[in-house]
Amino acid sequence: MFGIVGMAVAQGLLMSLGLVAAHVPGSALLGFVSFVLANQEQLTETELADKLGISRKSLWERRQRLNIPRKRTRQRAPRREEG
Repeated sequence: MFGIVGMAVAQGLLMSLGLVAAHVPGSALLGFVSFVLANQEQLTETELADKLGISRKSLWERRQRLNIPRKRTRQRAPRREEG
């Protein structure tokens, strides 16, 4: 699994660098959107935010601002009883 995610990270980074080199306006934003859309099926929100180097709150705020819907990834594990 790390190989797939690592490849997606590298692909998003190279795309962003190519867009910056081509002087495409909003290239960082486009790189962010493509990375989120490409990886939201495999990663949890916490993992996605960690890969982007931002907090979960920042990820949520950017999703709201850019109108990128959140897709549920996996079911939460049952809560453990303390004792």
